[in-house]
Amino acid sequence: MTFTIARGVNLAELREALKLRPMTEFDPTQPARIYDNLNERFFDWDPKWAEHYQQWARPWKDQGFEELTDYDGLELLGWYPV
Repeated sequence: MTFTIARGVNLAELREALKLRPMTEFDPTQPARIYDNLNERFFDWDPKWAEHYQQWARPWKDQGFEELTDYDGLELLGWYPV
């Protein structure tokens, strides 16, 4: 199944093009660079946010977008280590 967002972007292809690891592999206790699909930008992850992430991050699979993680008003698509 192909997942797209309103802008018509295939999320799996976008993650691959950006060479991102899936959020299912993300360790919030480690520094990382994360792509926020909602705002179409990268940001640096600070491990001090790990506890909050572990409590509140939720996959979007209930809404048909299993590529994304909903966290603190963001749509996290993927990450890479720094």
